[in-house]
Amino acid sequence: MYRIHYYVLLLFAALTLAHCEKSIPTAETPAPGDLAFLIFGGFYGFCLGPTCVETYQLKAGKLYVDQADTYAKPFPYTGEWAERPAAEYALAAPLLTALPEEIWQADQETFGIPDAYDQGGYFIEARRVDGTHRAWRLDTNLEALPEAIRPFAAQVRAVLEELEE
Repeated sequence: MYRIHYYVLLLFAALTLAHCEKSIPTAETPAPGDLAFLIFGGFYGFCLGPTCVETYQLKAGKLYVDQADTYAKPFPYTGEWAERPAAEYALAAPLLTALPEEIWQADQETFGIPDAYDQGGYFIEARRVDGTHRAWRLDTNLEALPEAIRPFAAQVRAVLEELEE
């Protein structure tokens, strides 16, 4: 009698383990916090010329630049995207993993006072693979930003400067 229970228990355990599925993120299945896309750029209100507004999008392993260069577009951002070279994507790609969790948790969409005294601002829009979609405007004066966001804003500044060269 005990022998039958043993075999039934063993069969039950084998069937249970055979039907287990593990959800481990791989290159094919991104983690829930991963970004589907990231839009970033700089803007200056009282400015003349083609560099007053520069907006880029990182999406699907490529970098795009917005040809329209429109100041203060509404959320969600729609652009006239043109693909950029792979070398430029390599410069900007680290931003995909640099966006701090603190910015996602914040209630506000504006940090500091972007472009209030002609210092310009940074525009950030991101959508996670889980569908969470947000946009923010950041001051270019890093001291006006929360401590947790400063490294990201500095990285955006550096990438924009590199892309403009």
